Amino acid sequence: MRDLLIGIDVGTTTIKSAAFSVDDPRTPLLVTRRPAHHDEPQPGWSEVDPRRVEETAFATVRELVAELDPGRVAAVGISGTACGAWLADEHFEPVRPAILWNDGRAADVTAAWRDAGLMERIFAISGNAPFPGYTLSVLAWLARHEPDSLARASRVLWCKDWLRGKLTGVIGTDESEASYVPFDVVRRIWSDELLEIAGLSRWRHLFPDLLDPRATAPLTAEGAARTGLLSGTPVAVGATDIIAGVTGAGAVRVGGNVTILGTSANSTVVSAEPLFEPWGVGIMARSPLDRYARSLINTSGSATLDWGARLLTDGDVEALLELGAEAPPGALGLSFVPYLSPAGTVSPRLDPQARGILGGLRVYHGRPHVARAIVEGLAAAVADCYAHMAQQVDEIVVIGGAARSDLLLQALADLAGRPVVRLSGDEFGARGVAILAGWAVGAIDDLEATAASLDASRRFVPQSDGPLRGALAAYQDLAARTAGWSRA
Repeated sequence: MRDLLIGIDVGTTTIKSAAFSVDDPRTPLLVTRRPAHHDEPQPGWSEVDPRRVEETAFATVRELVAELDPGRVAAVGISGTACGAWLADEHFEPVRPAILWNDGRAADVTAAWRDAGLMERIFAISGNAPFPGYTLSVLAWLARHEPDSLARASRVLWCKDWLRGKLTGVIGTDESEASYVPFDVVRRIWSDELLEIAGLSRWRHLFPDLLDPRATAPLTAEGAARTGLLSGTPVAVGATDIIAGVTGAGAVRVGGNVTILGTSANSTVVSAEPLFEPWGVGIMARSPLDRYARSLINTSGSATLDWGARLLTDGDVEALLELGAEAPPGALGLSFVPYLSPAGTVSPRLDPQARGILGGLRVYHGRPHVARAIVEGLAAAVADCYAHMAQQVDEIVVIGGAARSDLLLQALADLAGRPVVRLSGDEFGARGVAILAGWAVGAIDDLEATAASLDASRRFVPQSDGPLRGALAAYQDLAARTAGWSRA
C-alpha cells in the first residue's frame, strides 16, 4: 500500500527528510535531520561540495526508510537552496564547488550593472532584483574570473535538480527554480536578452530543459541503493526552497502569504499574475497552479539571531532570547538594522554592499538591551518588507526555526500593526515538496485544499498603543542611511 510521501529539504544550515501520510499530510510522521556544512574559502564566499550534499541528503533518506517500509512510498519530492550555481560536467560530476545563494563574490558585478543602468531592464524581464548570489551574477563572475569552469561544464543546475539528477538520471529544472535565474517571468522561457546583458550568450547551452511541475521520473537502481527506497519509486520535479516553504505553509491561493524565518527572512505573497511592485527590489517566481510568488527578503533571518548569540551568549540562541526579554520593548531607544549578509540586502531596498547598524547607544545600555534590539531589528526588517508590499495582507503567517520565539513574533505584530500567526507543525519545506509529489502522481487531487489544511498554534495580536508604536518609522529611517554608509 503506497500511502506515504517523502519530502527531502536541503537548507543552508540543515538537511532534512520527512515522511507524510497521503491521507493526512498536515504534519510529518517521521523526520531525520543532519547539519549542512558550507565552506568559506575567502571572506564573503559560500561554497559546498555537491558530493557532500548528496551523501548527507541521501543518508537522511536511508535513516527515514530504515524506520518505514519503502514499499509504502508513493512518491518523493525534493527542495533545495535556490540561486547560485551547481556546474556539472558531461559525466554529471562537479566542475567546481557549488556556489550558494549567500555568496558575496559577485558584489562588484551587481554594482557594475547598477552603475550602468541595467538593473531596471533585468528587473523588468525577470521580476528579480539581482543580488550577488543570484545565478546570473554568479555566472557573470565565473565568466570573468573562471572561464575554464564554464568551458568544462555541460549543465548549470541548482541543489534540488542536482540531487534529482543523481537519483533518476534525468537532468532538468522547473519554473520555480528557473525564475531566480535568467528567466523571462512573463513569457516563461529562458531569457536570451538577460544572458546578453550579463555577457553570457555563449553559455546559453548550459541551461537545462524546463519540466512540467507534475513531471516525475523513476528512481534508478543506483538511486535506490543510495537511499534505501525501491527502484522505480517516482521522484517528482520538486520546487525551489522558497516555493516549497510557501506551498508547505498553505500559501497556494491568491492572496496567501507566509514569512519563512530561515537563514534568511523571506516574506512572500501569492498573486494570479506577475507582480512587479514594489519596483526594482525583491524576487518573484512561478508557483504551482499557474500562480506567482512575490517575495521581499532580508538576507539575514535566523542568521541574525545566530550572530547575536555568538556576540552575547556563547552561541546559545535561546539564551539570547532570554537575555533580550530582560530589557523593555524598544530597548530604551536602541535600534538595530540586520543587514549582516555578505550578499547585502535585497528588500525593501537593494544594496549588495549594505552593512548592519546598531544605533542610539547610551551609557545605560547593556547586554540585555543589545539582545532585545537584535531581536526587534529582525522583526522590523520583516515588517519593513510588508510595509512595502503592493498586496497588503490582513495577517502575517510565519514559519521557520526563528518562528518559535514568542518575543520575536510579538515584536513583529507590534511593528507591522497586524496579527501574526504561528502555524502548528514543522518541516514545511519538506511538506511542500511531499504534497507536490503526491499531486504529481495523482495521490492528491486538490493541491490548494491539501496545502491549506493547517492549524494555527498561536496568534499574536498587535499592541497598537504599546511601546513599539512608531518604532518601524525610526527603523526605516536608520535603514535608509545604510546606502550612504555602505559606499563610503
